[in-house]
Amino acid sequence: MKTQDPMAVELGNVISATRKKRGYSQEEFAYLIGISVRALSKIENGYNYPSLITASLISEFLDFSIDSIIKSSTNNPELHINVLFSQFLYYMDNIDYESYVKICKTANLLSSNIRKNTIYYKKYLFIKSWDYIIKNDIKSGYNLLNEAYKINIVKSEENQILDYRIFLIIQTIYPDLFKNEDEIIKASLLSIDILSNMLENLDSYPDLKMKYLYSILMISIENLEDYNISVKYLVQLIKISSLRNHLVTYYQSVFYRGLVNYFKGAKDFYTDLDNSLMYFFVSGNNDFFKHNIILIKNKIINNQCTFI
Repeated sequence: MKTQDPMAVELGNVISATRKKRGYSQEEFAYLIGISVRALSKIENGYNYPSLITASLISEFLDFSIDSIIKSSTNNPELHINVLFSQFLYYMDNIDYESYVKICKTANLLSSNIRKNTIYYKKYLFIKSWDYIIKNDIKSGYNLLNEAYKINIVKSEENQILDYRIFLIIQTIYPDLFKNEDEIIKASLLSIDILSNMLENLDSYPDLKMKYLYSILMISIENLEDYNISVKYLVQLIKISSLRNHLVTYYQSVFYRGLVNYFKGAKDFYTDLDNSLMYFFVSGNNDFFKHNIILIKNKIINNQCTFI
């Protein structure tokens, strides 16, 4: 029988107490958030963590934020880092910069209470590195990620997946450490080669493989302006993202497929551009939308291409 996780008990107790205060029975509340009574009971009793979607619904219906629990409690900071890390990955996947900047600030409040040389500290360093990367202090972010990657702890699947994530970002930002164009090209080719060699290890982790493929694609396009080296990776990326129903990555990939088709001379390239930009416009993802409108202007309109 699965035992209670001491770190999950605190969160479960808060959820249970707040639910009762709001006057919901377990049956009523489980129905509201779309899970079984048994699943809710396991969460409230500290046997399971809520998924990110479930945590968001719990927060919405009980009118409290997960962040408020984190800020108000000095107990079990490692529980809070686990919750923050899950949220952080979600916001990264959905390119929600404003939300994960807030998470960086909250994680910093917990840092002094997290044990060094643990997976929780590795997660903290991962989050903290983005505090620097967002501010374009690439070198500091790169150094923190390497520090996290070097932490040796008991081998587990969770730690292996975390190392894959850390390694991915290290290689993705490595070319950004250089200013000279020749050095950038050399570093980009090296990172692409290293990331490509890791792909076979990720067959059991399609979501991670998708991120590796996307990083290879971005390095190829943004640093090398090479729309041919990336085609085989783009095909894989579109297939995985569609199967995983990851709409953000799928439409990002479709957008770049449109650019690839443009440079290959395909006449229907604009269909992919229209579909992808419409998705990001409707979904309110203004950062991606605005950035790539500029990209289209620079790459296509300035080449006197006429949209039909």
